Amino acid sequence: MNGLIRASLRNPYAVTVMCLSVIVIGVLTLYRIPIDILPVFRAPAVQSLTFYGGMPAEGIEKDITNRMERWTGQASGIARQESRSMIGASIVRNYFQGDADPNGALTQVNSLALAAVPNLPPGTLPPVVLPYDPTSSTPVSIVALNSKTDNESTLYDVGRYEVRSMIMSNPGAVSPIVFGGKVRAVMLYLDRIAMAARGLAPVDVMNATDQSNVFLPTGSVKVGDTDYAVDSNSMIDIVDRMGGMPLKAEQGNVGYVRDVATPKDAAFVQTNVVRVDGRRQVYIPVFRQTGASTLTVVDTLRNTLKSMQERLSRTSIDLNLVMDQSVYVRSSIAALVQEGLLGAILCSLVILIFLGQWRMTLIAIMTLPLSVLAAVVCLYASGNSINVMTLAGLALAIGPMVDKRDYLSREHSPSSGIRCSTAGSRLSGCQRSRDAGTGLDVVYFPGAGTSGPDAGDGRVPVPSNGVGRCVCHD
Repeated sequence: MNGLIRASLRNPYAVTVMCLSVIVIGVLTLYRIPIDILPVFRAPAVQSLTFYGGMPAEGIEKDITNRMERWTGQASGIARQESRSMIGASIVRNYFQGDADPNGALTQVNSLALAAVPNLPPGTLPPVVLPYDPTSSTPVSIVALNSKTDNESTLYDVGRYEVRSMIMSNPGAVSPIVFGGKVRAVMLYLDRIAMAARGLAPVDVMNATDQSNVFLPTGSVKVGDTDYAVDSNSMIDIVDRMGGMPLKAEQGNVGYVRDVATPKDAAFVQTNVVRVDGRRQVYIPVFRQTGASTLTVVDTLRNTLKSMQERLSRTSIDLNLVMDQSVYVRSSIAALVQEGLLGAILCSLVILIFLGQWRMTLIAIMTLPLSVLAAVVCLYASGNSINVMTLAGLALAIGPMVDKRDYLSREHSPSSGIRCSTAGSRLSGCQRSRDAGTGLDVVYFPGAGTSGPDAGDGRVPVPSNGVGRCVCHD
């Protein structure tokens, strides 16, 4: 430590350049380092999503989840597995060792999950394999869709097909699902008495609907020298026309859908309701991608929300940001800045008022922000982020730094010093000279032992005012 202090005193220009470099690099790093609530999850994890519409949770567990666990568990480097079975969906998460390659882990799980498809129940959709970050399971914000004129089905359609795509165009933002509203669907409301009179069952109406509303590929027809493009109109685009689909074509007994059912543009049975400010609305949770900054995602989304609303097909729908998780990170940063400023001010006042050392006051004011900026640079260089944990560590480190400044100030305080002129008149043999090694004035007391950072046998370094510290004995 003494050598470092001497080197700093001998090279003031180098110290000044280093301090300015830390300030410039630290400020630039603050704009680039990820800022989040929790640290970046380093150990790779991969989740497999498998869907089978309508299958109960018990069947999902036995026929899909169990088999997906066995197949994806063969990947090398797996630390543990977690799974969840629900109605129509299976979720299997594979956590790998910390030294595993994330890309290799994703490739292995994807290959093994696709290999398990032939062993799954017929009709199971191919699994969706994606990277998983446990720290991003909580949404960073919520975008709510509100309208005074449009119904919940319209809100759901606009949120699902328009707003989600706009949100995911922002860097680091993911919006996988829409909550609330009604899923739009064309429903056939059957008349049981009319169906019984014609000897029909609900399955007959369902089969007739499937046969009369099909998708047919189109092509071209070449007639002579002209090539005509053929368009297919086999799908019904107007709900009222569905009543004209035939059910029976027997002699004297021709039946149509409108005879036994009423087609309506309705929605599926609503399973969740969202209320914002007492009004039924639709909201879209926004998650962050792995490694993205919460503050960047939220700020970018807030700035683009107005332009997203202007591009909607329904001008009567308003987009509002009703939740913001970044306030916790901002509060932690504000608390750290407040603590650092208060510590610097109080430490400076103690040194200036009680000890009268204005140079140490300037040093105390400058070293605290320099230390914080240097810590931020080290965090960015090591691939870490600013989060609640690192902010708490910086806050704990500021306290000992302030205590160290006070200790050094008291050690160099002139209150307990001995002036050379007075000491020289009272102690015989007292001599004052300049030390060639340090360039400081020293006072030599015969038979005296000195204390402090530059302790030596009878040699006390003193500043130009002739004040030094020593312990004299016989």
